[in-house]
Amino acid sequence: MPIILTPEDGQPAFTFPLGLILKDEFNHTQISQKVRITLSGDHVIEESARAAGRILVFEGNDCWMARADVQTLHALSETLGLIMDLATNDGQHYRVMFYREQGSALKIDPVILLEDPNEDTYYRVSLKLIEIGEV
Repeated sequence: MPIILTPEDGQPAFTFPLGLILKDEFNHTQISQKVRITLSGDHVIEESARAAGRILVFEGNDCWMARADVQTLHALSETLGLIMDLATNDGQHYRVMFYREQGSALKIDPVILLEDPNEDTYYRVSLKLIEIGEV
């Protein structure tokens, strides 16, 4: 089953080619914790469940995308405030936006460097998304 991004603004869904994987599937927690030490040396520990905020990083060395698909994905990533439904290859669904806080949400590298790329040029893509809560 492919990974699919469906924009909520009515733009067409974007289906990724096979080979793109969720790099950090288990490197997150749904629990926030704050630890404070009082003047007497006691610890005050507060925990709560996170409603959203998980960063989803997708990569794939074997996931090659044609130039036209890369242009479409890039245009999606440049849409201000775009909220999307993410359907992963294991049947999970997330409400997401492109994660740009630390720079570009996309990393796009040509498989082969060409002076004059055309529609037959392929790229490796990685992307960062952030899970958002209900609006």
